[in-house]
Amino acid sequence: MPGLVFDIGDTTSELQLARRIAGDFLQNPIAVFRGLEDQLGFLRTANTSATVPWEIDTDRPIRTIERTGEYEPGKGGGETVYGELTCKWEIRRIKPQNKKKHYPASQFELVGKASTVARIFRVGAEGSENQLLTTWRTEIGLGSAPGCSFHVQLGGDDGSSLANPLPVPRLPSIIATPAAALEFLLAELFQDDWENHVTSEPKGIQEWRSIQRERFRRLLKWQLKHTDVERGTPWSQLKKEMPASDMFVVQ
Repeated sequence: MPGLVFDIGDTTSELQLARRIAGDFLQNPIAVFRGLEDQLGFLRTANTSATVPWEIDTDRPIRTIERTGEYEPGKGGGETVYGELTCKWEIRRIKPQNKKKHYPASQFELVGKASTVARIFRVGAEGSENQLLTTWRTEIGLGSAPGCSFHVQLGGDDGSSLANPLPVPRLPSIIATPAAALEFLLAELFQDDWENHVTSEPKGIQEWRSIQRERFRRLLKWQLKHTDVERGTPWSQLKKEMPASDMFVVQ
């Protein structure tokens, strides 16, 4: 079955908007986001059909600013924490149909792993190391994997003390892309400030809202369709369904 197809232009715009909107909450937005954008730019013009990684390396994660207690409403938490985000997708350039050999591609296909990893750390006292508190992975699974296609797994897959040795549980999700996973992380870490920020309508928020709203609508519509069953249970049906490759393609 063909993999999910994403528009290169829309995905690049999403990254640029995330960098603009979330920049005040991040320590290093420019270099990391431009790295992802450059990888898509290369894929657009590369004369290859090979599977390539689209990734934020674990050695250079997106890292949020440090704050105390903002993970609770009213800044009621007691820990000083920050978050990190990395991702790795395995994608392939879709060759434009009926175009010249070197015509730029407009789409890519997800053909393998699609995992975005979020981590939250406690800031250590002076002279001590920061401590990993929790981690989760927002993923799009293949047909051969257990659980929902769009899912979140608790724990890491890097051999850390929080790693989950099992491929389950896989909790259903409506988050598809690394940029959307970043907003989820920020909204969790900065409960009040992120809400105040986005409702103040910063530059780029209208375009961001349009992209996310359309994607959520398509994903929720697909989930609702496959829970309308007359045999088995809605959950068992949703677990085994795979999205059409063009789910996120805007005609």
